[in-house]
This record gives sequence, structure tokens and C-alpha cells, in this order.
Amino acid sequence: MILTIDIGDEEFDSIVDSSGEFQPIIFLNFASDIKGLYEFELANTVINIFDFEDQLQMQGFFSKEDSLFVFGKLKVQIDGVKGANLKWSKDKSLKKESEKYYNWPYTINKDDRVCYCGGYLSFLTDYYATLMIVTGSKYKIKLTFDLKESIPFNSMDNNSLQQAKLKQFQYKNENFQGKLFDNDFFKEYFLTGRKAIKDE
Repeated sequence: MILTIDIGDEEFDSIVDSSGEFQPIIFLNFASDIKGLYEFELANTVINIFDFEDQLQMQGFFSKEDSLFVFGKLKVQIDGVKGANLKWSKDKSLKKESEKYYNWPYTINKDDRVCYCGGYLSFLTDYYATLMIVTGSKYKIKLTFDLKESIPFNSMDNNSLQQAKLKQFQYKNENFQGKLFDNDFFKEYFLTGRKAIKDE
């Protein structure tokens, strides 16, 4: 079952926790302009569902716990984005010289909000990224995930913590070159052009 939570204008990092006990993974979109609607994905993330019980019950989901651990992909949609700052460094390193940055320009106005999250980059799994997204005062955030890829979670219960750790998504970027960089494959299916000459 696919669940959607509209968290409205709640503070993002009070609802979605990508820190703590787990190895969160972040799948980013690197568009040149992210103004308006920006989408990305997180895995190995805890969601505080206490304030959204009614929304979830209307979708047929009931839980005794106030949180869910989403070990699958959690799709995040933020509407009303003005820009963002991204920082990444190797293994959450505290060394300033190891930090790299990417910025989407914005101008701060009174009542603007910041949505904060982080995780290991999906394409550079040794690097931890922190993303700070700036929105206008009128913004909306929607979370979508597959219930099969989540479990009820209680951070104060050791058994719940162990269950979540066992379910944690172990993502590895295998650094595989891909078919189109394989010269023999390319010649067989494309010869020297850009149009495929046969089915795979």
C-alpha cells in the first residue's frame, strides 16, 4: 500500500529524521534551477506520524507507535522552494578542508523557512550530504512511501531499534560502467550511430 502524508507547513526536520542510529541515503536531483517544486528521495529514515494519524487512518493505516522507520525510498516533494545550499564531505568528516558545496541562489525574506535533511549520497556512498532548502512562507511538503518498506518504530525500545537496524537498506553503488560505455555492446546494438539496430 502506498501512503501519502501531507505535512503542510510543519518543520521538515521535526517530522523526518535522517540522523540518529541509521545510515540514511539521499537521492538528489541536480537541476540547474529548483525553484517551485523540488523532489528527492530518502532511505533509512524515521518519520514522526503522531500529528498525521487522521490522514493515515483515512488511507487505512493504523499504528500504535508514533513513528515509522522507512527503510525503502521515501519520496519528498517540497512546493514553494526558493533555492538551497548543499554541503558534502567524506563520512561526516568534521574537517573543513574536506567539505564541498553546491548552491542554488535565493534571497531570504521575512517568514521564509528552511527544510533541513541529510544522508549519504546515492552515487558517492562514502560522502555524507547536508541539504538546506529555503522555501517561502507559503509552502507545502508531501511524503510518499510504500508501507511494505516501513515498520512501526519506537526509539525508546531496544527491540524496536534492533528490528529497524535489521531492516536497514544496504545501498551500494557498484561503480559499474553501464552498457553504453561497453564498446562491444555499443557496436552490437548501435554500430557507429545513435539509433538501435536490434532488440536486446
